[in-house]
Amino acid sequence: MVKKALLFWAAWLCASPALADAPQGLGPSCPDLSIAGIESRDDVLRFIARLKTAAEARDARALIGLTHFPVRVSGRPMGRSQAMRSAKHVFTDKVYRAILGQDPAQLFCNYQGVMIGNGQIWFSAFNGRPAIIAINR
Repeated sequence: MVKKALLFWAAWLCASPALADAPQGLGPSCPDLSIAGIESRDDVLRFIARLKTAAEARDARALIGLTHFPVRVSGRPMGRSQAMRSAKHVFTDKVYRAILGQDPAQLFCNYQGVMIGNGQIWFSAFNGRPAIIAINR
């Protein structure tokens, strides 16, 4: 009985269009990354790795280098120089934890971009490269 139930659930998961079409290793809401302006799953995975490396080092400068400006910080536009001056207030512990805790298989994607955590970071593509577009501290 347990085997039949497991086989049923495995078949159901494979048949589910959102799950079957999602690029390997990304969340089920990410079947078509072009909606977020991103070309490939590999671009997302590389970007997440760069974000995590910067977050592990608490390197706000590196995170700023991965950001498109003006960026929206808690709903307000912010330029690069202001972000540099306010880095401690922009990249809070909550933001660092969201980046470090993000499993690519749990990403959420929509027309606005790709979400990390519970919306602490949003990113999309600019000039063919992923970049942070919003930070919610």
